[in-house]
Amino acid sequence: MADDVYLINKAKTEFREGYNDGKRREVLSVFDNSSVDMSQGGAHRIWRGRTGRMRQRLAALWEYSRQNGTIVIDVIVNDSSAYDFGWHESR
Repeated sequence: MADDVYLINKAKTEFREGYNDGKRREVLSVFDNSSVDMSQGGAHRIWRGRTGRMRQRLAALWEYSRQNGTIVIDVIVNDSSAYDFGWHESR
């Protein structure tokens, strides 16, 4: 379980650094086909084949903000899935 928490925190760090450096490939690299988008106010979707949609969202976000602060409060691991609680703060 500790390894799973480490890997999730590592992915969140890679996401933040890729976002802040404007490196789309690094941001997208943290997602796989089993990732689920659970953004507040949005429909929850499985990631499968949604790289085009995420590229569009990144382009829109980068027009608004080029800095992302990732705040992880907790990571929950349940058998073969895991999720984290926290925020992505745009500046």
